Amino acid sequence: MRYHWELLKVWRIERSLYKQERALVKEPRAKKATDDEINEATNNYALDILECQEDREYLHHRRLREKAESYFISLLERTAKDFDKSGDVDSDKYWRWLSGTDRWVLRPKGIRQVRSEIREEQKARRDYWLGWFTPFANIISTVLAAVLGFLLGRAVVK
Repeated sequence: MRYHWELLKVWRIERSLYKQERALVKEPRAKKATDDEINEATNNYALDILECQEDREYLHHRRLREKAESYFISLLERTAKDFDKSGDVDSDKYWRWLSGTDRWVLRPKGIRQVRSEIREEQKARRDYWLGWFTPFANIISTVLAAVLGFLLGRAVVK
């Protein structure tokens, strides 16, 4: 539940920044300002918005990491070194560096792989418990049917 509140908080901040940026742009546009002047006025907002987007991406990554840890699944190894934070597309196959917040997060390919491992583990656990549940359910239903048959047979005889 904490994840949803944090995500909502970041989303509200991002929405507020977008509104402030739009309000800030109205005045220069009314004065027929150049694109460079408008970009200069909104530059700080662009960085804050980028940071909010990266925070949102990190929250998704953190939730996936916590879920993987609860199933004792380790995340994929990072092949890029910590000092290789250039953001190069090919520097790491599964990880991506977020330059605005100085964090590593999984790329979509890595997310898909971790999610498939989580689903496999969930299926294995479910199959394990179903393997125990089915025989016990059969035994209970057999005993219940025998008792019910005995009681009904006894009621008919009287």
